[in-house]
Amino acid sequence: KQSQLLEIKDTLREMQNALKSLSNRIEQAEERTPELEDKAFQ
Repeated sequence: KQSQLLEIKDTLREMQNALKSLSNRIEQAEERTPELEDKAFQ
């Protein structure tokens, strides 16, 4: 039972890290979007 809990904790930690990474990528894309729009209209 203890090992199952540890596995679940590890899985949740991995998911949390993946979500943080995804969130960071989305933020970077949002920051870059205005730059790309500026270049497109020049």
